[in-house]
Amino acid sequence: MQSEQGVTFALTYTVELVLLSILVACMAAFISFFINDQIKQNTLLSKTTWTLFAATTMGLGIWSMHFLGMAAVELPVMMTYNKLLTILTIIPGIFASFVAFYYVNQPRHTLKRAVLAGFFIGTGMMFMHYLGMYAMEL
Repeated sequence: MQSEQGVTFALTYTVELVLLSILVACMAAFISFFINDQIKQNTLLSKTTWTLFAATTMGLGIWSMHFLGMAAVELPVMMTYNKLLTILTIIPGIFASFVAFYYVNQPRHTLKRAVLAGFFIGTGMMFMHYLGMYAMEL
Protein backbone atom coordinates (compact mmCIF):
# COMPACT_ATOMS: atom_id res chain seq x y z
CA MET A 1 0.00 0.00 0.00
CA GLN A 2 1.28 3.47 -0.84
CA SER A 3 0.62 6.54 1.31
CA GLU A 4 -0.01 10.07 0.04
CA GLN A 5 3.67 10.86 0.61
CA GLY A 6 4.73 8.02 -1.69
CA VAL A 7 5.89 5.70 1.10
CA THR A 8 5.15 2.02 0.44
CA PHE A 9 3.95 -0.15 3.35
CA ALA A 10 4.19 -3.91 3.65
CA LEU A 11 0.74 -5.33 4.42
CA THR A 12 -0.03 -8.33 6.58
CA TYR A 13 -3.46 -9.73 7.38
CA THR A 14 -5.08 -11.35 10.39
CA VAL A 15 -6.15 -14.70 8.95
CA GLU A 16 -9.03 -15.16 11.42
CA LEU A 17 -10.64 -11.88 10.34
CA VAL A 18 -10.21 -12.76 6.67
CA LEU A 19 -11.95 -16.11 7.27
CA LEU A 20 -14.72 -14.37 9.24
CA SER A 21 -15.12 -11.95 6.34
CA ILE A 22 -15.64 -14.87 3.94
CA LEU A 23 -18.15 -16.49 6.30
CA VAL A 24 -20.11 -13.23 6.62
CA ALA A 25 -20.21 -12.83 2.82
CA CYS A 26 -21.52 -16.37 2.34
CA MET A 27 -24.16 -16.00 5.06
CA ALA A 28 -25.33 -12.63 3.73
CA ALA A 29 -25.66 -14.01 0.20
CA PHE A 30 -27.58 -17.06 1.37
CA ILE A 31 -29.94 -15.01 3.56
CA SER A 32 -30.52 -12.32 0.93
CA PHE A 33 -31.30 -14.96 -1.73
CA PHE A 34 -33.73 -16.61 0.69
CA ILE A 35 -35.43 -13.27 1.38
CA ASN A 36 -35.56 -12.49 -2.34
CA ASP A 37 -37.20 -15.86 -2.95
CA GLN A 38 -40.09 -14.74 -0.73
CA ILE A 39 -41.31 -12.60 -3.65
CA LYS A 40 -42.52 -15.78 -5.35
CA GLN A 41 -43.85 -17.47 -2.23
CA ASN A 42 -45.36 -14.78 -0.05
CA THR A 43 -47.90 -12.10 -0.86
CA LEU A 44 -47.91 -10.58 2.64
CA LEU A 45 -45.56 -7.81 1.51
CA SER A 46 -45.09 -6.15 -1.86
CA LYS A 47 -42.36 -7.18 -4.32
CA THR A 48 -40.62 -3.87 -3.69
CA THR A 49 -40.56 -4.44 0.08
CA TRP A 50 -39.10 -7.96 -0.29
CA THR A 51 -36.56 -6.61 -2.79
CA LEU A 52 -35.59 -3.84 -0.36
CA PHE A 53 -35.16 -6.38 2.48
CA ALA A 54 -33.02 -8.63 0.26
CA ALA A 55 -30.97 -5.69 -1.02
CA THR A 56 -30.38 -4.35 2.49
CA THR A 57 -29.22 -7.77 3.66
CA MET A 58 -26.93 -8.20 0.65
CA GLY A 59 -25.61 -4.62 0.86
CA LEU A 60 -24.87 -4.89 4.58
CA GLY A 61 -23.21 -8.25 3.95
CA ILE A 62 -21.00 -6.76 1.25
CA TRP A 63 -20.16 -3.84 3.53
CA SER A 64 -19.46 -6.09 6.53
CA MET A 65 -17.25 -8.37 4.47
CA HIS A 66 -15.24 -5.39 3.22
CA PHE A 67 -15.01 -3.75 6.64
CA LEU A 68 -13.80 -7.00 8.24
CA GLY A 69 -11.29 -7.41 5.42
CA MET A 70 -10.00 -3.89 6.00
CA ALA A 71 -9.87 -4.51 9.77
CA ALA A 72 -7.72 -7.57 9.02
CA VAL A 73 -5.04 -5.35 7.46
CA GLU A 74 -2.09 -4.75 9.76
CA LEU A 75 -0.05 -1.67 8.92
CA PRO A 76 3.12 -0.39 10.61
CA VAL A 77 1.36 2.97 11.20
CA MET A 78 -1.73 4.06 13.13
CA MET A 79 -4.88 3.79 11.01
CA THR A 80 -8.33 5.21 11.80
CA TYR A 81 -11.47 5.77 9.75
CA ASN A 82 -13.49 8.87 9.02
CA LYS A 83 -16.79 7.88 10.67
CA LEU A 84 -19.12 9.73 8.28
CA LEU A 85 -17.44 8.39 5.13
CA THR A 86 -17.32 4.89 6.62
CA ILE A 87 -21.07 4.98 7.28
CA LEU A 88 -21.72 6.37 3.78
CA THR A 89 -19.92 3.37 2.26
CA ILE A 90 -22.99 1.28 3.14
CA ILE A 91 -25.16 3.09 0.57
CA PRO A 92 -23.55 1.89 -2.71
CA GLY A 93 -23.81 -1.77 -1.71
CA ILE A 94 -27.49 -1.55 -0.78
CA PHE A 95 -28.39 0.54 -3.84
CA ALA A 96 -26.50 -1.74 -6.23
CA SER A 97 -28.05 -4.82 -4.62
CA PHE A 98 -31.53 -3.35 -5.01
CA VAL A 99 -30.98 -2.66 -8.71
CA ALA A 100 -29.50 -6.15 -9.22
CA PHE A 101 -32.41 -7.87 -7.45
CA TYR A 102 -34.83 -5.71 -9.46
CA TYR A 103 -33.32 -7.00 -12.71
CA VAL A 104 -33.25 -10.66 -11.68
CA ASN A 105 -36.86 -10.51 -10.41
CA GLN A 106 -38.28 -9.60 -13.80
CA PRO A 107 -40.71 -12.17 -15.28
CA ARG A 108 -38.50 -13.14 -18.22
CA HIS A 109 -34.97 -14.16 -17.30
CA THR A 110 -32.48 -13.10 -19.96
CA LEU A 111 -28.71 -13.08 -20.20
CA LYS A 112 -28.83 -9.28 -20.59
CA ARG A 113 -30.62 -8.88 -17.24
CA ALA A 114 -28.19 -11.23 -15.51
CA VAL A 115 -25.22 -9.29 -16.92
CA LEU A 116 -26.78 -5.98 -15.87
CA ALA A 117 -27.39 -7.32 -12.36
CA GLY A 118 -23.76 -8.44 -12.13
CA PHE A 119 -22.58 -5.10 -13.49
CA PHE A 120 -24.54 -3.18 -10.85
CA ILE A 121 -23.30 -5.39 -8.00
CA GLY A 122 -19.72 -5.01 -9.20
CA THR A 123 -20.05 -1.25 -9.65
CA GLY A 124 -21.61 -0.86 -6.21
CA MET A 125 -18.78 -2.85 -4.66
CA MET A 126 -16.25 -0.72 -6.50
CA PHE A 127 -17.78 2.54 -5.24
CA MET A 128 -18.02 1.13 -1.72
CA HIS A 129 -14.40 0.00 -1.81
CA TYR A 130 -12.94 3.27 -3.07
CA LEU A 131 -15.06 5.36 -0.72
CA GLY A 132 -13.91 3.06 2.12
CA MET A 133 -10.28 3.48 1.10
CA TYR A 134 -10.80 7.25 1.03
CA ALA A 135 -12.22 7.04 4.57
CA MET A 136 -8.95 5.56 5.86
CA GLU A 137 -6.85 8.02 7.81
CA LEU A 138 -3.19 7.08 8.19
